[in-house]
Amino acid sequence: MIVRCGVLFTPFEELRNVDVLIDGEKIKEVRPSTTGNDDNIIEAEYVIPGLIDPHTHMGLYRLENEAGDHGFEINDPVTPHLNVSDAVDLFDPAFKDALSAGITCVGILPGSYMSFGSPVERITIMPGQGSVYKTNGKLIERTACFKAAVGEHAKRFLSEQKAVPTTRMGIMAELRAIRSC
Repeated sequence: MIVRCGVLFTPFEELRNVDVLIDGEKIKEVRPSTTGNDDNIIEAEYVIPGLIDPHTHMGLYRLENEAGDHGFEINDPVTPHLNVSDAVDLFDPAFKDALSAGITCVGILPGSYMSFGSPVERITIMPGQGSVYKTNGKLIERTACFKAAVGEHAKRFLSEQKAVPTTRMGIMAELRAIRSC
């Protein structure tokens, strides 16, 4: 298949009047447009490759008929062993909505209140491990990162739960202790 682009936006430049040759699901080549028509050519004025949302919670808060949040564990602020992909609901309509908006890859991270969380796309103290998914539901990387949060959300949540640590200094000490294991 060929996508004939008026303008192709890449992460680095705008290419004008180019053809994108696609073989199966992969881009095989980008070349200057040629003349000619056949059934395998799609004409497009503007083409943008799939967008990436590196920090989302989609799939964590909509499990039907279940109470509670699945994005973080409230009983223990230090849970680097948790992995967000164990909680993801791939039937969450947010995946379909994201795909229809041009988002093709997401980093799903645990919720904000945790001090330690689940790895996904390398982002915020450690509620565990975050994962990378295609918005069609395909798992790309189960343990892509550890999320870390040392800001006011984590401090406030831990204080409300009468849990430790409750300061940035204490949270950073917990991170150092985990890192040295």
